[in-house]
Amino acid sequence: VYVTAKADGTAYVSGMGGTRYGELTLIPKNGTFTPGEPYYFVCTPGTHDHGIVLILEKEDGSTLTKVYDKKVTFKKGAFASLMNADNGCQWKSALPVVDPDTFNMSHYGGQIEFNVTSGQYYEVECDAWWLVNRKTEGDPVSGTCTHTFIVTRNFYESRSAVIKLKNAFGTTNVTVNQEEGEIWQDYPTIRRRHLVMNFLHPNNLPYTRAKTVQDAKTEYGDLFEYVNMWTQSQISNDCTAEFRQYRWGGGASVSIMDGRRWVDAGEDFPNNANETNDLYPTLTSIGINAQLNDNVLSAVLDIYAYKEGDYRLVVMKTHNSIRNPYSSSFQEFLNDSGFYLTTDEYGAEIPGDIIHLVKGNNALALTHDYQEGNVPDAADISILAYILAPYGDQPVVRDLGYSGRDIVGEYYVDNCRLVQVGESVEPEVYEYQPPLH
Repeated sequence: VYVTAKADGTAYVSGMGGTRYGELTLIPKNGTFTPGEPYYFVCTPGTHDHGIVLILEKEDGSTLTKVYDKKVTFKKGAFASLMNADNGCQWKSALPVVDPDTFNMSHYGGQIEFNVTSGQYYEVECDAWWLVNRKTEGDPVSGTCTHTFIVTRNFYESRSAVIKLKNAFGTTNVTVNQEEGEIWQDYPTIRRRHLVMNFLHPNNLPYTRAKTVQDAKTEYGDLFEYVNMWTQSQISNDCTAEFRQYRWGGGASVSIMDGRRWVDAGEDFPNNANETNDLYPTLTSIGINAQLNDNVLSAVLDIYAYKEGDYRLVVMKTHNSIRNPYSSSFQEFLNDSGFYLTTDEYGAEIPGDIIHLVKGNNALALTHDYQEGNVPDAADISILAYILAPYGDQPVVRDLGYSGRDIVGEYYVDNCRLVQVGESVEPEVYEYQPPLH
């Protein structure tokens, strides 16, 4: 609860963000507040679990804020004293005060944060398409507000833009400068399919988490593929060699997109996908021919790479029933959620083994031998493959984990592909087009 007393003899009650819940009227004898004189307001009895905030405002718009951040109870027929409420407080300028107010970015882009304090609420304006308003946390009047923006990768000449913080008392600017970018003259159009990894704990809402992702898949279609795994299963441990820390020891069911960001619901999916695209140009694309002949499951991969280098590759079988949490057999097959395919070239299963890709197309054949009597129906299984690319000199933009644990590792998911066994798909690489904007 916020109680704001104004110099004109009025006051109002508001909530976080400046939304007014009701009006109060103070009636000083001479129409204005007199320093040293006592004033009071009357309110209905009740308890405010999160405390109250007393805000004093001068005629120039500057404010002084006193925060009582513990439970406060107003009792019937009782007086509460707030004597010397301004002790230890600093008057805040009506204009937003920003720290820092200038950023100089490399052509790779990245994430920026700036803190704002202000005696008045304000609006944020920015016309630069390459600055993406990621999130806002805190309150600038009662404390500090932190704004987070993503600076997208630059492929062109150097550029500069201004983020404006505006209210009735004026405008404060935050300036962002970005150096000239590198031009990829022969860069083709590569379709990216984002990857959501669901780590489901049997005792912590596994169906709710799986259904959230399934519903998002229904809404957003080919924006992303996903895989469901029990957090304590061997395959969850193996195939996430780079991402093992995602599996929170406290037993949460969690979802991670592209090895960088937690996704929970709704706009998380397109927002995080767009952020990956803004910061990390797509480097690879995967074609798969998946077949089941007698007891041998095979996957022939055609991997396109724009840049030669060392990547990581994961190829795994997944039962189609575990992709649908509404299926009656969801839990049955989740306990045997998949395994890796092997290749003679690498000699062992591939839970994220390093693979060197040349620029252009790279061929790779993988197989798995089923024991007699355990051969599944080809219509029941699919092959999922995904490529991990190193961050290298690029900015590492990713979330904090649960309990403050970082999402760590030197790689993010560059691209993935899912194909039904018995079908074949080609790499999704098309003629060169200049990057957008």
